[in-house]
Amino acid sequence: MADNRRLLMLLEAQARGYTVAAAFLIRQLVAVWQGFDKWYDGDLVMANSARSATLTESAQKAVQTQTLSYMKFVYQQFEDLDFPTEAEIDAMDDENTLRAISALDEWNRPAEQYRYAKSIGKSDAEAIAIAIERVEALGDLDMQLAMRGQANKIFKATPKITGYRRVIHPELSESKTSCGLCIAASIRVYKKKELLPIHDHCNCGVMPIAGSEDPGNTFNEEDLQQLYALAGDTSGQALSRVRYKINDHGELGPYLVEEGAPNRSAGRTLPKHTNYSRRESVDAQIKSLNGSLPRLLERSRSGEDVAQAIQWQQERLRVLNAEAQEMARPRRRGRKAA
Repeated sequence: MADNRRLLMLLEAQARGYTVAAAFLIRQLVAVWQGFDKWYDGDLVMANSARSATLTESAQKAVQTQTLSYMKFVYQQFEDLDFPTEAEIDAMDDENTLRAISALDEWNRPAEQYRYAKSIGKSDAEAIAIAIERVEALGDLDMQLAMRGQANKIFKATPKITGYRRVIHPELSESKTSCGLCIAASIRVYKKKELLPIHDHCNCGVMPIAGSEDPGNTFNEEDLQQLYALAGDTSGQALSRVRYKINDHGELGPYLVEEGAPNRSAGRTLPKHTNYSRRESVDAQIKSLNGSLPRLLERSRSGEDVAQAIQWQQERLRVLNAEAQEMARPRRRGRKAA
């Protein structure tokens, strides 16, 4: 039998580490965009987008490594559950586990949000606040996508895993309670080939199910009893009555919403740069930056102070060119995941 006491310690430690990493990324991203005042300058917006993309992908790699380590220790608490090799995990790679859009297109959205807000009469301060709110939301969801994708690949690569479930973390929210959506969805068992439906500002973790061993259910039941007791009769009943549905968001994959809420992707055409493969995304970003960077260099030669923008675009190009070279090499095989 799995050691539930040890599993709970691991779950809580992973959740704290993830929360710290996500908060740090969001602070970095806000620092890039806060005080920015060139919202209509395409080359400078691209520089901010390039910096945001590089920061985000670095944080995503860190949370993927953290999730890998967490799952390795979790597996050790189950009897006869072998952790898959690195090659086996890589073989489960799925382009839909991250955003199906170019990172530069994604990080152009704060500027798009600012410009739209101004076009409908918002003040500059209001438009900036709206743009920064979008920055925070993008960073938060990108970290969720990285954790979800890594866990899903590990589960799919493990024959003895029969499914998994979300585990609520009420202690991580400011209100010290989980949202009704998470509470309602916590009773759901997901097949290991299913992606965990996410939503804005979700604190949930994941726990595998091996045969009849389902420790996540035990942890959720304990938290739910405490939440209902603390909420009292009326609020507790309201929490327990929340109903949800899963929308198929064209860019984010399965997305958790309250029953009756509109589909965020329904009735509209997704951007033409949606559903890139990673290689196509890298190539598109390199092309965009190679078009923008010469213009910035010319502006610098004319005496304009665009040194930071040039630095951020050059840094992004180095990252992308290195990734393009790595993708061109044959896949590594046979190494055991650390």
